[in-house]
Amino acid sequence: MRKSIILKVKIKVEGDVPPPDDFEQIAMQALKDILAAGSASRPQLKVTLKQSGEAPHDDTDTAEDAPAAPGK
Repeated sequence: MRKSIILKVKIKVEGDVPPPDDFEQIAMQALKDILAAGSASRPQLKVTLKQSGEAPHDDTDTAEDAPAAPGK
C-alpha cells in the first residue's frame, strides 16, 4: 500500500565557521547531505525536502526541542 506523510521538523545546526562565511548556506548544505545519507539507509522510502529556510532565532530550550525518543 502506497502511503505518504508530511512531517514538520525543527532542526538546530551549530558550528564554528569564519565570520564572513554564509552560515545559512553551510547549514542548508549540511541538512541536504544528512538527508541524502539517511535516505540511503531506507531505499524503499523517498524523502523530499519541500521547504527550507532560516527560522526566527530562539535560544530557549523547551520540551518540544528535546530529542525524540527512539521509535517516536
